[in-house]
Amino acid sequence: MYLLFLNIVFFLNHEFYVSISYMEYDGERKKIEIHKKFFFDDLEQTIKDTFLDENFDIINSQEYIANNYIEKYLKDNIEFFVNDKNQDFPYLGYEYEDGMVHCYFEVTNSLGGSPDAGGTWSPTLDSGTGIFDPNIDGPGTYTYTVLGTPPCADDSASVIITVSELPNTG
Repeated sequence: MYLLFLNIVFFLNHEFYVSISYMEYDGERKKIEIHKKFFFDDLEQTIKDTFLDENFDIINSQEYIANNYIEKYLKDNIEFFVNDKNQDFPYLGYEYEDGMVHCYFEVTNSLGGSPDAGGTWSPTLDSGTGIFDPNIDGPGTYTYTVLGTPPCADDSASVIITVSELPNTG
């Protein structure tokens, strides 16, 4: 009984944070669109701890202050590589809805040239949606391939996805 109690206490004492990421290639705009969702209190506490600002409040802070902190946090903790090149990703902003912070950014011209729509990602995403979900799809190299029509050959580009855990603030 004592051992069971200790296991429960240690389990309940461990904090963890969850975020969800969606990525989709927009062939018309030639951009990879990224949408990242955080529970607002997890992101808020992480920003407070990271930037040593106990007064930060995602919901009630002025929008430009929240945007500055969120953009800095994302830029410091996320990297995108396409064809072995680190890509810049313009931060577009955030929205707060039902306890979630939705952050938006995109990688532009990352596949090089003028990629065609209608290609396929390999390996196939386990989520089965065409949108990367870090809770289901693993990190690794994903290749976008467009089948050529003779005399043109097939063409492809690769992106390396790394999934980083939020720091434990507890």
